[in-house]
Amino acid sequence: VILAAGSKAAAKLGSDGSGYDLAKMLGHKLVPVVPALVQIRCREKLYRQVAGVRTHGKVTVFIDGTETASDIGELQLTDYGISGIPVFQLSAAVSEALQTNKKISASIDFFPAVPLSKWNEFCCRQYQACCGKHVRFLAQGILPSKLAQLFIERSPLKAQDIVTAANKNTVFSMLQNMRALKTVVIGTNPAQNAQVCTGGIS
Repeated sequence: VILAAGSKAAAKLGSDGSGYDLAKMLGHKLVPVVPALVQIRCREKLYRQVAGVRTHGKVTVFIDGTETASDIGELQLTDYGISGIPVFQLSAAVSEALQTNKKISASIDFFPAVPLSKWNEFCCRQYQACCGKHVRFLAQGILPSKLAQLFIERSPLKAQDIVTAANKNTVFSMLQNMRALKTVVIGTNPAQNAQVCTGGIS
């Protein structure tokens, strides 16, 4: 007998999770079922400001302070957190950690293609190219405009400030933050938004 009732994922396709009950009736042991290949929800309100942005990046997940998994690809920023293929690849680990109330955080690197060993050189070029110009030009052309504005607002600088030797350290600090946007993970979207679930028959 083959039981192929589907999981709880993507209920709109007709799968409601009732197959799990059938499996239990037949004596099978179940592993907790949680969404996988799904979007991740974050605590910060900043995502409302950058919702709709698609950009290349690297996401690294930390569980109880330990780096657990990471992936690189096109990210989609939403009003509640992060999505995109790299996020989907990490979401099963996040879902499982949420079951045991572990502390979960993530770090987003918006320039994973630039080796860290060359990042200072990159920052120097950006600073020199923008010296004497408005701060808003620092991220112009290297980040989507919504995202560029976010990093300016999270720094002591204002978009209309002039880049000078006096604020060089602040400029470098803002650019460094683009390599590691810290975020607190509070959950995932429900199974109905997931492509698959993890868990089920042991």
